[in-house]
Amino acid sequence: MTVATEEQVIEAVRKHIKDHHPGGAILEVLTKGVRHEQDWWYVMIRPDKQPPKRYEYYEALAEAEVEIRKTERLTVLLVPVSPEEEFTAA
Repeated sequence: MTVATEEQVIEAVRKHIKDHHPGGAILEVLTKGVRHEQDWWYVMIRPDKQPPKRYEYYEALAEAEVEIRKTERLTVLLVPVSPEEEFTAA
């Protein structure tokens, strides 16, 4: 595990989701939804459109989590958000 700042985590996640396009969707990091609890970073991800096969969205996030863990040495949970959801940090 690496000690990282929120900005470093956001950049790492962006780098690893940019090549994942479930059902042709473009994935976006919701920067206001990033939080760190114990050893985990929670990062909300929203597609620009709902992938026709929702499981492809979840699989893409799971693959990116593994890539981030292996290459960046960060423990990240990518939280799926639907494209219709508006998120405001509490």
